[in-house]
Amino acid sequence: MKSSIKKNNTKKVVIITIVVAFVVLAGLTATAYALKLWPFQTSSQTTTNTDVPTTAPTVTNSTAGTDKTIIPAEDSGNTGDTVEKPTITRASLSGASVRVSAIFTTTTSGTCTVTFKKDGQATITKEAAVVVGSSYYTCNGFLIPISEFPTNGEWTVTVTHTQDGKTATSDEQTVIIE
Repeated sequence: MKSSIKKNNTKKVVIITIVVAFVVLAGLTATAYALKLWPFQTSSQTTTNTDVPTTAPTVTNSTAGTDKTIIPAEDSGNTGDTVEKPTITRASLSGASVRVSAIFTTTTSGTCTVTFKKDGQATITKEAAVVVGSSYYTCNGFLIPISEFPTNGEWTVTVTHTQDGKTATSDEQTVIIE
């Protein structure tokens, strides 16, 4: 009698283990498919060296109700004598914070400094490193709480890239703090 109970318990444990393993595997597969990770990558997503991007993506930017598409140039002309100018891809409210993102087409290192300015107000600055994205390089991201802005209204934002003592600054964008 005890022998058959042990066999039934052992069978139950084995079946439960197999079911849990299957569910975990199915979840990982679904996640890989949703994120288009290996083995679900298309040929345009595959790179031979994951540390060095081969192409820059097209980025849609929604700022203050206007949409624009940014297609980074294939060659920024960065010869080592100059620093690549960052392209702001997002500068907008995100909940109770302001989110700013910027990308590069050829730069692989350096520091990004986001700067917010408004007449009569103290300048707000934050720094982040340049990091690798999926197929481009980007500033590590900026998420600044609205509480750090002393007043509401229109603020101009720029991102400055510093590398080897040289700098380049993005075009200005406007963020409205409400």
